[in-house]
Amino acid sequence: MYGNGLSASAIRTASVTQEPIALSAFTDKATVDPPARTPKWAVISTEDHAVPTAAQKFEAKRVGAHITYTRSGHDVPSISPEAVDRAVVAAANSLR
Repeated sequence: MYGNGLSASAIRTASVTQEPIALSAFTDKATVDPPARTPKWAVISTEDHAVPTAAQKFEAKRVGAHITYTRSGHDVPSISPEAVDRAVVAAANSLR
């Protein structure tokens, strides 16, 4: 369920405003390849029913990302904005 963790009202809104993912998201090649030393960050949602936690963790570890976990459904910025905030602040602080 996409809205796992959202209020009933927010789920209703998302159900009529969200668009399907574009096919190009799966078929287009990346145009930028950041250097391996570029720090990467990932917020992994442990209650996501759209992308399995194990898959999120695999991808994050594969690129060497610093991982922040949150007990959240798929729409992490809406459900668990504090987890996103923590990751962004940690990433910004790492540049000092």
